[in-house]
Amino acid sequence: MAKICRLPKDSITTVFNANIGNISDTLHSQVPSHPMQLKRLLKLKAPDCKKWAFTVRNCITDRENGSRSIGAGVYHPRFNKIITVEPGGTSINENINRAELAGIAATLISEHTHIATDSAGALWQIKNSILYPQRIKRHKHAKLLETIIIHHIQSSKDTIHLYKVKAHADILGIECADALAKCSAENQSGHDIPINADAHPHSSILWPARVENPPPACLPDTLNTCQPGHPADRFSIF
Repeated sequence: MAKICRLPKDSITTVFNANIGNISDTLHSQVPSHPMQLKRLLKLKAPDCKKWAFTVRNCITDRENGSRSIGAGVYHPRFNKIITVEPGGTSINENINRAELAGIAATLISEHTHIATDSAGALWQIKNSILYPQRIKRHKHAKLLETIIIHHIQSSKDTIHLYKVKAHADILGIECADALAKCSAENQSGHDIPINADAHPHSSILWPARVENPPPACLPDTLNTCQPGHPADRFSIF
C-alpha cells in the first residue's frame, strides 16, 4: 500500500499558545523577543523528516558530441546513509524520467518506507501504475515501474509513504541527494545500486499494416512481390 503526500511550500508554521490571545492587538507586547522563546512557539510541519530518505536525479549533457549521462542519488539524514544509483537507461530510455524512477526504485530496494522526492511527475506515474496498470503497458519505463517499484510497494509489510518536496529550497536532504546524483551521472561505474537496463520499449510491438494499392496481376512476378523501395510498396499504419 502506498500513500502519496504533498508537503506545504513552507517548512514550518507558527503556532502560538492560547494565552497569547489576539496577535493583531498585542503584536508588540506578546511576541517573544528571545530566540529560545520563539523556538517553543514554532512547530515543524514534518517533525519526522530526518527519518525520510531523499532521492534526486541528475542529467548531464555534453554540448560537443550531444551525449547524455543520467544518475540518481539517495540520502538518509538520520543514518547519514548515501546511495549512488545507476539508472541503466539505453536508447530512448535514457532520460531524466528514468533517473527519477530509478532513484525511487533504489530507495525501495533499500527497504525505506518514507521517501521524499522533488519530482511530481514520477509520483504521478507511480500512482497511475497502482490505480490504472493498463495505462502503462506502452510506457517507456513499464518494466521499471512494474517489476521493481510496484512489486516492492505491494510486497512491503509496511505502508510506503511518498512525499513531494520543493526543489532548490535549501532542504538538506534534497541538496545532499542532488550532489550524489551529480556524482552518479559523472561516473559510469562504482554505483551502489545499479538498475538493469531495459530493452527498447517498442521492439516487441507489431504494427498492423495493409497494402493500399497492390500492383495489377499483369505485372511481372518481380513486381507482384512488392520489393522494398518499389513504388507499389506503399503501406499505411493505422
